Amino acid sequence: MPKVQVQVQEQVLVLVQVLVLVPVSALMLSHLDYCNTVLVGLPASTMAPLQRVLNAAARLVLDLKPRDHVTPALRGIHWLPVV
Repeated sequence: MPKVQVQVQEQVLVLVQVLVLVPVSALMLSHLDYCNTVLVGLPASTMAPLQRVLNAAARLVLDLKPRDHVTPALRGIHWLPVV
């Protein structure tokens, strides 16, 4: 493929990633941030599902495969872990 076409495809992928990141951040992270004071001190069994939701959202936004590590991806998009 020509170099220009490859650059355009890369830019489209970045744009799609941003278009997914914004609504996910607005809908999901705002709710987690809103009730973070209520979450303090809860047992790990209660916090684990919230972390799984955060991980799933990161996989959706970054188009990660099921076996890809999520922690570096969370750091890359500046999302803090729940636990």
